[in-house]
Amino acid sequence: MVKDIFHLEAFGVKIPDNVIKSIEDKRAVEIMERTLKKVGNHYEIGHLWKRDNLTLPLSKTNALNRLYCIELKMDKDAKFAEEYTAKITEYLQKGYARKLYPSEVQNNKNNWYLPHFGVANINKPGKIRLVFDAASKSQGVSLNGFLCQGPDYVPSLISVLWRFRQGRIAFGGDIRGMFHRVSIIEEDRCAQLFLWRGMERNQSPDVYEMKAMIFGGISSPSAAQFVKNKNAASFEDEYPGIVRAMEKQHYVNDYLDSLGYPN
Repeated sequence: MVKDIFHLEAFGVKIPDNVIKSIEDKRAVEIMERTLKKVGNHYEIGHLWKRDNLTLPLSKTNALNRLYCIELKMDKDAKFAEEYTAKITEYLQKGYARKLYPSEVQNNKNNWYLPHFGVANINKPGKIRLVFDAASKSQGVSLNGFLCQGPDYVPSLISVLWRFRQGRIAFGGDIRGMFHRVSIIEEDRCAQLFLWRGMERNQSPDVYEMKAMIFGGISSPSAAQFVKNKNAASFEDEYPGIVRAMEKQHYVNDYLDSLGYPN
């Protein structure tokens, strides 16, 4: 109770520690710095592996069983099936995911099959967010267990709100599809496989890979913020103030700022 009181007393006034807090964080930053590259109009980045030369256990059976559960729900709920299928189709059309040819499905030591499920938002009817369950375990381990979480680059919410209220004119926005704006480098995509066959129950599921960063990955928030901040820094000369806006006035993907500071 005393610890909680002290924590609350320091809320909003405590000087933040350096975001790089551990050896694991340092490793994560090194991987991000080394693998980040701009390809066309988007960025690619590598997975934040805890160790080099990892061998991941078999995970396809777990992903297949979870797919059967999703299919049961789809077979019972036509509306859910339509929305879920539409979301997968959207991912394919936007290039976030792609179907693999049988010749491309190899027994790579870093293959990992991700179970997936849909999350609905009551404020956004008819829309499903597709989540890839990187915390799901196969043989006692999960994909998230092999990844560094990475440093927390998100500023405190209270500091964002205070600065948001300083000017006379307040405004806001957000980054649409923030995670999916970032691609995973090709050599790490084998750890983002998933199974899908739509409404076809008489055929074996096809294998797909997520090319984009996933919802559900423990390192996705840190890596996405890292890319956002690096991208802002590259445009600071052209758009002065963009670094402040991106680093200080974004809470995750939500932008809150104001103009017209009083004299």
